[in-house]
Amino acid sequence: MVLTKTSNIGALLRKDLLENSKNRTIIIVFLTPVILSLILTLSFRFKDFRTPQIAAVGEGGGFRDFLSGSRALRIIPVRDKEEGMNLLRDGRVSAILLLPEDFREQIQRKKKPTLEMVVDESSVTSSVRV
Repeated sequence: MVLTKTSNIGALLRKDLLENSKNRTIIIVFLTPVILSLILTLSFRFKDFRTPQIAAVGEGGGFRDFLSGSRALRIIPVRDKEEGMNLLRDGRVSAILLLPEDFREQIQRKKKPTLEMVVDESSVTSSVRV
């Protein structure tokens, strides 16, 4: 009995598809989502969604180590701003974060420490990542 219902449904579907295959609207309604999903899948397959890498100059009273524990970014310690600029120019980092050495002391004194971030403005991906 179940087999009969299944074969009847299959026959009805086949009949409807054959009759409506000449109707372009139905074909468009069925094919548009398939084509769009293929286009989106292919376009995002080759995108680079890696974790942004940021060069950090200075310890920042342990703040750099705190940021290093984050999964959202990868901190690369550098000696000075010039080394960070070389990495930025080569495209190996998205930005440079300059941490003041007295960062922790400023926080403890309830002051607002100044953090400086250098970004390659000519790179769209750097601007988006940061």
